[in-house]
Amino acid sequence: MKNRLLEYIVRSTQQILNLSITDCEPIGCGNGCLIVYQDRQFLISVQHVTELKNSQSAINLYTEMGGVSKFYFPGAFNYVDMYSLELETENPELKKLESLDIGYLELGEYLDINQPQVVFKELTISGGKKTPVPTNLSYDLKKCENYFLYGRVVNIDRDREILHYEERLEQNIKYDGKFGPYERFVIDRPITQDSEFKGMSGAPIFSETGEPVAFLTNGFLDENYIYAFSAKEIKRYLDIHIDKIGRTEHLDLVFDEPNKLNEDWEDFSTEWDLNDQNLANENDFRKINFNKHTGLGDSTRKRFVEYAVYYSTNRRLKSESPVLFDNKRGERLHLGHCAVSIPYNHKVGTIDGLAPLIKNFFIADPNKDMIILSNDLFDSNVFIQKISEKIRVNNDKDILLFVHGFKDSFEDGILRAAQLGYDLNYKGPVISYSWPTMGSFFGYVADSDSAEISSNYLNEFLTYLIDNIGENRINIIAHSMGSVVLSKALLKLKKQNLFPSAINQIILAAPDIDRDLFINHIMPEIQSPQHLTLYVSKNDWAMKLSRFIRHSYNRLGEAGEEMAIIEGVDTIDASGVETDLIGHSYFSQKESLINDIHMTFLGHKPPQRRLDQKQLVIRNEHKIYWTFKKI
Repeated sequence: MKNRLLEYIVRSTQQILNLSITDCEPIGCGNGCLIVYQDRQFLISVQHVTELKNSQSAINLYTEMGGVSKFYFPGAFNYVDMYSLELETENPELKKLESLDIGYLELGEYLDINQPQVVFKELTISGGKKTPVPTNLSYDLKKCENYFLYGRVVNIDRDREILHYEERLEQNIKYDGKFGPYERFVIDRPITQDSEFKGMSGAPIFSETGEPVAFLTNGFLDENYIYAFSAKEIKRYLDIHIDKIGRTEHLDLVFDEPNKLNEDWEDFSTEWDLNDQNLANENDFRKINFNKHTGLGDSTRKRFVEYAVYYSTNRRLKSESPVLFDNKRGERLHLGHCAVSIPYNHKVGTIDGLAPLIKNFFIADPNKDMIILSNDLFDSNVFIQKISEKIRVNNDKDILLFVHGFKDSFEDGILRAAQLGYDLNYKGPVISYSWPTMGSFFGYVADSDSAEISSNYLNEFLTYLIDNIGENRINIIAHSMGSVVLSKALLKLKKQNLFPSAINQIILAAPDIDRDLFINHIMPEIQSPQHLTLYVSKNDWAMKLSRFIRHSYNRLGEAGEEMAIIEGVDTIDASGVETDLIGHSYFSQKESLINDIHMTFLGHKPPQRRLDQKQLVIRNEHKIYWTFKKI
């Protein structure tokens, strides 16, 4: 069984060579994994190509006999610069992890990649064809399991002008937990020299079940540790770019310096013992524009995703060109769409950007900051057409509606909706409902009045959506005082016999609404087969302030001995989750809560999620609520 697993691992691991386009010499090597994901074949690799300017990765096709190298230069290999960060370490070797690029290539059916014979002490793998491994890239790493790592290292002998290949196989690797954005593994033997793992970047790490769980980010770094980028993170960005990834057939780019290539080609193929019958032909190589395709060497290249957020708002329209809304109440609904930049190095739970106090003094950079790139108004017909098209293209019938909270501006609501949709990997349309707020803590009373008034407009918008989306469903997240807007709108929908209708999951996050009002007057009206989840915390200072203003009447978002535990509602106490100083936006700032919301939308009940069941005695009754498990 073990030999079969090792053969499976070897046959799905692919070796890559990095070549300089300035002198046509090999300058490094790496590995990748051949996978089948969503019924499409991809080659996935993790490289540090930002350190190798003007380089291009080539796939080693080998030959049927003897494993002689034959290289193929795909013009469609996409590199995404994932990280540029400061790790909390002084180790110079670990500093190499500060830059990381993930490569994606969809394999055309015609491209056959061969597997040369590999001999280990306990196993011989005969030559043949490579075999992509089917995977959903969703494996949960466990510290109790054994993991396996295989890679093929190229050592460049410049004196003899020959490429030497060496096999590396590590068994019984243990998972040691996270290190910054990476996963750390322990090898059960001393690593004596860096060269043992040089050139293995991108090599997949496999579970005992043959599932690729992570991709090596560099070779030996310190002691017995190796570092990897999780398959789940690979999946996140593959899902984002999957419809933009080039295929191996598309070699339609033009090389920047064809004359230089013509001069060097004969020397290159002879010098490195790679004659023209074992090498991708010259014409293929000439068609590749390395700089244009990879963006290497271009400091202005785009390093962000444009994320679509649709919106409905009853704010006052201040300007139509450009489209601007202020903090005043409008007299009608406006519909539209914003494109939001999300940097490639975005961190889950954050709205990337400058601090509020200084952002007015600097120009925002979409490569680093989440900003609104464009804002377009739609009439009601165009709006529903755009929503329907988004559903059709992504084959996802669920709409996500986000209702922001107290003092949030129009921009705040759009950016938070984008962050939630992106972090949740939400495939359907994401809509922000923006209601007028004063934009400061001193506007709390005025915002309370505006929330009541805005419930009429949200009801109007929900009615419009329900009437036009057919069998599609709506998931709703309401934050803070946005829960007032939503709750009152749902009461009106109920009177129209439109609730629950298309509404699926409802999440009230840190709801700033009177607890008794909700339990005794709102909940009895909106109880339904559809599910309602309540996130509460005793560390939410906004809730404490709201209760103080209201002469100690409890808020629905408060945890503790008097928290709301209601039949038909899942109450989740997030007090144990670390958050910011105010503690009011915890629902969107921590990966554990983001994951729980994701599982909720998938229909998983609390016992199926990473939650612990607790009990609280209220009026001599044992009430059940949930807390997050400590990892």
